[in-house]
Amino acid sequence: MYLAKIYEYASARMFFHNPLHPYTKMLLSSVPVLTDDEEALKPKDVKSMGEVSSAINPPSGCRFHPRCPFATKICKAKEPEFVLAEQGHYVACHLYTKKR
Repeated sequence: MYLAKIYEYASARMFFHNPLHPYTKMLLSSVPVLTDDEEALKPKDVKSMGEVSSAINPPSGCRFHPRCPFATKICKAKEPEFVLAEQGHYVACHLYTKKR
């Protein structure tokens, strides 16, 4: 959930082993760990960046787009819809609506 919107829905196993939304990846990459094995499990393609937008006056389109390294023009204009990315794993991200 980011700024009161859910952007990914999956079983706990799928959520932690195959995160899809850039915000989910950012969250998981920032979790402190104790071992190198745990560090190896963390997503590497997204790092925490930017400031959290106002929840009172959220940005247009995808609320995460100001912090997303993959944001495109459509992310700024249109809220993404949930799509089934894989069996039992839903994501609201234009990166996955393009793949349908």
